[in-house]
Amino acid sequence: MLYRLLPQPEKSFITKFPEFHPSILSLLWQRNIKTESAINDFLNPQYAQKEFDPFQFKEMKAVVKRLLKAAEAHERVLVYGDYDTDGVCSAILLVETLERLYQIKSERKNRDDADNQELIQVYLPHREEEGYGLNPTAVKYIIEQKISLLITCDCGTTNITELKALHKAGIEVIIIDHHVVPGARPPVVGFINPKFKKDNYPFRELAAAGVVFKVIQGLRQYQISRDEPQLISEGFEKWSLDLVAMATITDVMPLLQENRSLVKWGLMVLNKTKRSGLKALIDAAGIERTLTAVDVSFMLGPRINAAGRLDHANVAYDLLRQTDKSIALAEADKLNKTNATRQKLTERIVASAKKQVAKQIKQNDFVLVAYCLKINCWPTGLIGLVAGRLAKEFNRPACVIGYSNHGLAGSGRSIENFDIFKAVSTAEKIFEKSGGHPQACGFTFIKKTPKQKLIKEFKSKVEIYAKQKITPQDLLPRLPITQIITLPELSLALVRLIAQLQPFGEGNREPIFLTKNAKVESVKLMGAASDHVKMVISQGSSFREAVFFRFPPEIKNFKPGDHANLIYTLELNVWRGEERVQLIVREMEKIEP
Repeated sequence: MLYRLLPQPEKSFITKFPEFHPSILSLLWQRNIKTESAINDFLNPQYAQKEFDPFQFKEMKAVVKRLLKAAEAHERVLVYGDYDTDGVCSAILLVETLERLYQIKSERKNRDDADNQELIQVYLPHREEEGYGLNPTAVKYIIEQKISLLITCDCGTTNITELKALHKAGIEVIIIDHHVVPGARPPVVGFINPKFKKDNYPFRELAAAGVVFKVIQGLRQYQISRDEPQLISEGFEKWSLDLVAMATITDVMPLLQENRSLVKWGLMVLNKTKRSGLKALIDAAGIERTLTAVDVSFMLGPRINAAGRLDHANVAYDLLRQTDKSIALAEADKLNKTNATRQKLTERIVASAKKQVAKQIKQNDFVLVAYCLKINCWPTGLIGLVAGRLAKEFNRPACVIGYSNHGLAGSGRSIENFDIFKAVSTAEKIFEKSGGHPQACGFTFIKKTPKQKLIKEFKSKVEIYAKQKITPQDLLPRLPITQIITLPELSLALVRLIAQLQPFGEGNREPIFLTKNAKVESVKLMGAASDHVKMVISQGSSFREAVFFRFPPEIKNFKPGDHANLIYTLELNVWRGEERVQLIVREMEKIEP
């Protein structure tokens, strides 16, 4: 049982804040939340925070004025998004904002009903045929449609060639993005990206939908300051938070600082959403409880992403924009089936990829690379999921490469404290384009044969980089332990305090505890396949229930009287009106008492 104990708070920190439970202080310390004001901001995130004024973006005012100018002149505008949840949600928020500014309302029930002469259009690229970001096909379409202003969201920052072509055609561009920025500012009339180093915005980890939300706030504040009609109302701003929260969670952005506030309030809105399509999706996912960040991450997000992975992101866009309840239910059911197909295909590819990387693991490679060069053998919409599965199971950075009509493309996922985007960037000379974050990236290879030579060169470069940055110890799968704790310390009060730290997610993981030398009092198998086990464990006079879902085979060897170390999370179990502390076991090992 491998684990690492996260840094524990200094005694001076504990004595400074005696009103807090020691476990809560450990959690705050580990998140570098160490001052009274920071603790208050974390525990009580406020909706409106002066610190995050949208006009701290250098170009916010210019972007706001350009959008208002377009609306006043009724210019033809096209919103260009992406095929994942963040890209889809960002596009919807922008279209809804423009409809407010233009004072028009779309009554159509589906994108297929759209008139190409509409003042506000939306374009989501096809993942397999066009790939990420702007591309020549899209640029041709934009020019043919006589678009006056193009607004990209969740993409555009690195599409210099396409941006130059649009500029040459007389089309102005605003980029609203959050991906890593090259040194130079793109050649556009408006550029808002928190990762742009020359910008002053204090929080750089917004999702694209979060950046769009700042534009919405900027428009509202600007109109208030000029005593103009408030086309962007406070209600519109706040009701937009459902999509902001979904995008932030699904794009695995850290749920700290401004994101924590956006997601906390966004989940409240999501649970009361007015969107017929979103309600239908929630029903299709079988969620009948109050939605949490975990539900968004594992239930809603994958369904929205399934459209772009196996079909077209327009399917998800249409569902979330749908106003007819009966149509929404049918579209949600379709998306549910697409997601089920996605799950089956992913399992097949994971099995094949694991066979490929077995040799790499045996020879102790630091980066795993798997690929299939048969066209559409591994849909490029799924390779990111497969890379994530490999990285998680083998605790190594992983890159998975597929081949489609669009060419040879790959996706990478990383382990803690290793920047996968910097790693793959060492091979940028053999890329047409690339982008991403420290934990995830995507890249498209140049059109060159033989393809295996490209992959071999890529593998060599990322492996060299990884061996400079990763130690063998980093490759050991270790669960991060918040605190070593005894069973008597596990109270209902502690469980309730931990619940106040939600939403949990990237950057604010659910706390994991370790208890040593607990005695097994009883063992009971559960589930139709008897693949879950429920135990009662004790220390002294304290008894607690522990549940281990899908336990490994060795757990069957435990019997009453055995002693064990357990790694687990905590939850409140309510049975017949009685509340109990319950341990959700992650790992367990038998020891000598």
